[in-house]
Amino acid sequence: MIITHTVNCEGKRRIYLGGKFSLEGWIEEADAHTGWRFRCDIDDNSYLSPDQVRAWATSLLTQLAAQLSVSLADLPSVPFDTIATLHTVSRMRERHIPAPQRDAFETGYMTTPPGVKRAKTDFTASDFRQHHGKGRSRGVPA
Repeated sequence: MIITHTVNCEGKRRIYLGGKFSLEGWIEEADAHTGWRFRCDIDDNSYLSPDQVRAWATSLLTQLAAQLSVSLADLPSVPFDTIATLHTVSRMRERHIPAPQRDAFETGYMTTPPGVKRAKTDFTASDFRQHHGKGRSRGVPA
């Protein structure tokens, strides 16, 4: 299962479960930072019935519980940060990301490894050199 920890420009975090399809499922921190809640979004063109969506969501949470080695009933007691540590590193890491719309960065959630409290757009080139020990991907030395 692909688990993607993300953060937006306001510092709000989400953990997307599974891949990107016409159905998206994620968990987000509860407002009181005491737990998390599951959310999903269905593409407007989806042909799935509410029962099929419910079965998909249950399957997704069952897979998450199995990955954490807990029962489905105990899943809500697992802390958000524990689930965030399951972040799947993307095969596209350190590649160019096309961004056709400037406002996408202001409203979207960007993949960010757990423990990073600010969006990647806030980082400078020196942050990346310090973390990765090298310069830009074009071969510029650090």
